[in-house]
Amino acid sequence: MKTHRLASCENCWFNGLQNGSIGLAFGYCVEHRVVLRDSRATTCGRHFRKDLPLPTSVNFQVSHLREYQNTDAAVEMATGEIAGAAFVSEDSRILRTDVVGEAVIDYGVDDTKISTLSGLKRSPSVRLEFALLNLGRSYTRRCLQRGGAWTSGLNILWWLKRRLAEIPQITASDIRYPTTSSLNRQEDIAQWTLIMARLLFISDVGYNADRSDPAVNTLKDIAEEAAIETGKISTKKLVRWINQVGLRKVDTVLPTERYRQLMAPLLDRNED
Repeated sequence: MKTHRLASCENCWFNGLQNGSIGLAFGYCVEHRVVLRDSRATTCGRHFRKDLPLPTSVNFQVSHLREYQNTDAAVEMATGEIAGAAFVSEDSRILRTDVVGEAVIDYGVDDTKISTLSGLKRSPSVRLEFALLNLGRSYTRRCLQRGGAWTSGLNILWWLKRRLAEIPQITASDIRYPTTSSLNRQEDIAQWTLIMARLLFISDVGYNADRSDPAVNTLKDIAEEAAIETGKISTKKLVRWINQVGLRKVDTVLPTERYRQLMAPLLDRNED
């Protein structure tokens, strides 16, 4: 993905419908509630890169906000002007013909955001999981910013733990455009990206725990460690590392009893 696209709506975690070459032709911004007709050409001051660990993404957002100060609407990357009908649309009917599109549009509208995220977990697919992870990262960060508990993402983390080393199955309907590589290589990159997205979510929970839970805080570097240890993009190498190292790290920090202990105070609370 070229540099300018990394700063576009295509690569923002508020857009749960697109992740690299996976997703729908149209994106959707849950912040501005608009269909992204050309997500590579728009951005805004709220942009958060979905491909980076939390602290790096935060730092990028700070510098990005200096260039694109509008946080109330999507803007054209080329001009900084509010994006017009060629780029965005408030008419989201076309996305409701798709199960993932409908779930993302309804994110936090009729029910709480956590209810939407829980719904995304019920019928996992590649596109549904990308949506869950991207929106889940924004949800847990915002909970913390609003004074909520760092544990708000634990239920998603626990769900991810059970499927962390599972290789996602890419289908023809998941792919939104071809890359310059072979189809096998494109599939491998998409699988690697989704597994890394799982690790990035766990990493976020570790960062959010900070001094509140030093043990969970040790998970903050798990995504970066995986990337360093496995080298070039390779799903096989990444899964091997998870099975040999990653799962043991998570199990050591969050055995079942520890998870239940941390979740108990949240069972009767509905954080949004």
